[in-house]
Amino acid sequence: QKEIIPPPPCSRWTSLSLPELIGMACIIALPLPLRFCISKRKKGAVEPTIKNKSTSRNISSQPSGNKTITSKKETVFPSPQKSLHPPPCHPTSLGSFFRSSSDPLASKRTLPCTSTLLPLSNAVSSLPGKQHLDVIEVMLRTEESDMGSMRVLLAANPSPDSDGDKGLPVVICLHSLGSNRMEVWPRVRDMARRGYLAIAVESRYHGDRTPRGMHGMEAYKRALVQAWKNGATQPFLFDTLWDLRCLVDYLLSRDDVDPARIGITGISMGGMLAWLAAASDPRIAVSVPVIGVQNFKWAMQNDKFQGRVDSIPWVFEAAAKDLNRTQVDSEVVEKVWYRICPWLLPAFDAPFSLPLIAPRPLLVINGELDNRCPMEGLTEPMETTRQEYSRMKSGDNFKFYIEKGVGHQITERMEKEADKWFDRFLLNPK
Repeated sequence: QKEIIPPPPCSRWTSLSLPELIGMACIIALPLPLRFCISKRKKGAVEPTIKNKSTSRNISSQPSGNKTITSKKETVFPSPQKSLHPPPCHPTSLGSFFRSSSDPLASKRTLPCTSTLLPLSNAVSSLPGKQHLDVIEVMLRTEESDMGSMRVLLAANPSPDSDGDKGLPVVICLHSLGSNRMEVWPRVRDMARRGYLAIAVESRYHGDRTPRGMHGMEAYKRALVQAWKNGATQPFLFDTLWDLRCLVDYLLSRDDVDPARIGITGISMGGMLAWLAAASDPRIAVSVPVIGVQNFKWAMQNDKFQGRVDSIPWVFEAAAKDLNRTQVDSEVVEKVWYRICPWLLPAFDAPFSLPLIAPRPLLVINGELDNRCPMEGLTEPMETTRQEYSRMKSGDNFKFYIEKGVGHQITERMEKEADKWFDRFLLNPK
């Protein structure tokens, strides 16, 4: 039989008709614009995806002009963007720490956060003074872990004096160590009456976020010790900071919120969170940390760490035992901070992170005799922060208020100072 020799590759093209050649050219060229579009989409910002979002504002206006808080069910919103202000001593900012290789829960934080409207709990239903306010509760799902659910309490005056076209100013109120969101209810109630959308949430392992069968500080104690031993979580500050970033995402998805007027305040541990949340998230416009700002590294280097150690002694005692030490010394303290709060000492401590809040309004409130936030250690961070505000020509936006003769406690005068600061920059901004 005669051997069949296939034609050379080039001759196959010459045997095709004109329509066939045009079709082949389209098939070959099609992936090029697709690849270009995909690469452009990856480089651009992710557009928010909100289920069941109505085209009208999310405020129920009654004939009298009253405003009622409403909530979207199953709202899905994008993950928070990275912070724009990296600390001077490390290329990674606190905002970009989350979901990075340094974040032990990065794999749990890949899905979008969701929110669900809840019926009021018995505790909230019986709160004093809520009868004349709009009060709702929302469950925020921040990550795929046992601690990834957070109840959010929102309260507002049905007849606020603010401009309805701009939405309401917001103040997030954070509780102290070992407490829960009911501790800050008086502040939430009072701020709601004055025209704010006031928010109360709980830190991980506190209040409603305590695992079943555990009481008091038992869950938080165990979480801290486990963080020291295996580094699987960061319950002291960073894990709740992630929740707060998701909370801001949720607030920005609401139609009754003014995105330019979101403030945050907290007491003690809540004060630390208020300071670091504002430093890591530029969407927070005003911050008022109360008896929370401190210089961790200065306290360690000057043997002034005992006050802070005494607030969470279990993790330091466990570390001393594992390190074969008879007592907690500065070396033990240093190792604990590096373990349970990576980069806190070299990159996110007060001297580095407080200036990142500039030029946004910042009021730091501390007691003169507070052994957990020693005044001597605040000299450096306050000076670097003043210099940054001055450099940005916003010196009036920063204030350091010291309550004379007061230790680690909050006073009525401190609350009044905080109220004036929020009213100046959020309720009645110029």
